[in-house]
Amino acid sequence: MRTQIVSIEDMSAHEIVQWNAWASRDGELTSPYLRFEFTETVARARRDVRIAVFEDDQGLAGFFPHHRPHGGVVRPVGAPMSDYQGAIAREPGLLDPKLVARATGASAFVYENWLGTGDTPAAGTRSREDSQIVDLAAGPEGYFEAQRGLHRDHFRKTARRLRAAERDHGPVRVVLGDPKGEAFNRLSGWKQAQYRATGKLNVLGIDWVRHVLTDLRKREGQDFSGLTASLWFGDR
Repeated sequence: MRTQIVSIEDMSAHEIVQWNAWASRDGELTSPYLRFEFTETVARARRDVRIAVFEDDQGLAGFFPHHRPHGGVVRPVGAPMSDYQGAIAREPGLLDPKLVARATGASAFVYENWLGTGDTPAAGTRSREDSQIVDLAAGPEGYFEAQRGLHRDHFRKTARRLRAAERDHGPVRVVLGDPKGEAFNRLSGWKQAQYRATGKLNVLGIDWVRHVLTDLRKREGQDFSGLTASLWFGDR
């Protein structure tokens, strides 16, 4: 396996098309964080984005976007904002974390959720935890119908609270989209106030994070974009 470390500007049109085809194998998107556009957006906000391009005897084998090593530590691109990571490869599992770490010159390789290596943890893994997912194979209505059967009391309480909230504050509605950014800015203000009050790291106050989120919001309506969803009760 041969590896070349390049910048976002070095990617050819052919490589970008192949990248997104592998990220949406058989038309099913594995994770939006694996799309080329996400790496491109982060690269506009940070100068340390690099891409490991892997090749073997069959040609292109895969890509791994990451941040240039810092103190020997390599993190996937966008971390910790991107919580699902992995190599974008010709075949699932072709590029495991150990291979990627070696190729990027990492003495330590930190990630949250690695996609595409099966159930066996890579050698040298320090810790491993399971992730919960929602199975929508039967569609959202099928999923909720099954959950109602399992958690009847929870759904009854939720419905009762919804009726009370509508009585006190007005009818409920969900608005998808935020072309002027008003809902996004309000949410950002609320969240930053919460971070300050609790003494937690104000993630939304970090320049590159703010630039990435704003950029994604402005893409709204495109193939790849952020999406702001607002829950309203009456006019609030």
